[in-house]
Amino acid sequence: MKHRTLQEYKKEVFDELTEEKKLQAMYDMSKQLCDISEYINNQINKKRDHQYSAGWQILWKIKKMLGEEE
Repeated sequence: MKHRTLQEYKKEVFDELTEEKKLQAMYDMSKQLCDISEYINNQINKKRDHQYSAGWQILWKIKKMLGEEE
């Protein structure tokens, strides 16, 4: 997968989409982020390890990236 700059992505991908496709893509991404967040929260609730273990730290870092830090 090639990482594009925001300008490259806009020019090569986003500008080529119809308004309906743009809306659908935003909806799909939002749904995926919600699913990821729910999965992480379920994993955190199931964790039996010490809260500072490597597994916990990974889950908390992902939550922070999703903007859900508590």
